[in-house]
Amino acid sequence: MGRSGVICVHQASLPSLRTFCDRFDLPAEKVEVTTAEHGNLVACTLAVQLAQALEAGRLRRGDLVALVGPASGISTATMVLRW
Repeated sequence: MGRSGVICVHQASLPSLRTFCDRFDLPAEKVEVTTAEHGNLVACTLAVQLAQALEAGRLRRGDLVALVGPASGISTATMVLRW
């Protein structure tokens, strides 16, 4: 991904997030984790992850951000944007 700020992935559970990251070779240090503290946030997961990354200073203007929304392992949507 080059210079990326964060990777936001919908998280149903911590084990499923780890499996997803391993399968798609996503660097764990770039993935914004919310499920450990908040559980499955369903539709607001990506928005909460963006807010959390901004608040913590892990997301800066000009960073690339990946938004990944897997759906029950059957399909997935991914969008990369410059913040």
